[in-house]
Amino acid sequence: MFPSKPIKPSLLNRKLLQHPYKPFTITKTTLKMPLVVPGITSEGGGDKTQEWSNKLVGKKLGDVSDAVTFAKADLPEQTRIITKDTMVTKDFRPERLNVHVNDDGTVSHVNHQ
Repeated sequence: MFPSKPIKPSLLNRKLLQHPYKPFTITKTTLKMPLVVPGITSEGGGDKTQEWSNKLVGKKLGDVSDAVTFAKADLPEQTRIITKDTMVTKDFRPERLNVHVNDDGTVSHVNHQ
């Protein structure tokens, strides 16, 4: 089946072209997630939602502020804290900050509505 003599590259190419199966290439796609470090990689473009997201996402809300907790007193006046069971109105108020909290009390995301 295999020749005993080495095949010249041009002859090898012709043999590959005559092969009944088409050659294929497997490629690997790697998705990269951006690193968000509050105060370092946050964009200062005046986007209040992004600013509050950098401050709150991943933290819990409490009475005092520390490395893992954000004080409720430091939130804007027009803020509503939304859990999965919270009923909310659909009226649009661009100055209102909505803080969405997971079951364990950690902030999942924020938006202005």
